[in-house]
Amino acid sequence: VMNYKLMNMTDNICKNFKCKEIYFQNTSDITTVGDCWMHNCLFLKKFNTDDLTSLTTVGDGWLYNCQSLKDFKTDCLQNLTTVGNYWMSYCTSLKNFKTDGLTSLTTVGNCWMNKCYNLKEFNTEGLTNLTTVGNHWIRECRNLKEFNTEGLTSLISVGDCWMIYCK
Repeated sequence: VMNYKLMNMTDNICKNFKCKEIYFQNTSDITTVGDCWMHNCLFLKKFNTDDLTSLTTVGDGWLYNCQSLKDFKTDCLQNLTTVGNYWMSYCTSLKNFKTDGLTSLTTVGNCWMNKCYNLKEFNTEGLTNLTTVGNHWIRECRNLKEFNTEGLTSLISVGDCWMIYCK
């Protein structure tokens, strides 16, 4: 039996998984995850973040092309500060995104929620420390009906093509 604490995960963890649900247990010490975490998991419907309370940094491609993902809870991600490019791009089944747990998030790379065609609501209430978002944020979210900006009190920079091709 090995008794150790996992604090970092490298690139390509859970890439191309075919499972429908993921639950992380005993992972409260993880602070950093590399690129392509949960990348291209076409059948993933539920991703539980309850035990990822120490997570601060995630690389590029987190939850990229998870076309069956319908719900994503952020309430346990209160220490997350930085996410790379393509976070949740092509999550075509996602309907709502609530940011209530993302109170420490300061920086997100390019293509955050790009082409989430069925996204109807994006609530920014938890994004009070967000300062920088890259290009193509919420691009081509054609069914977006509600986007409140109340939480974006610290936002300084948003890249090109923000909310382009949204109704």
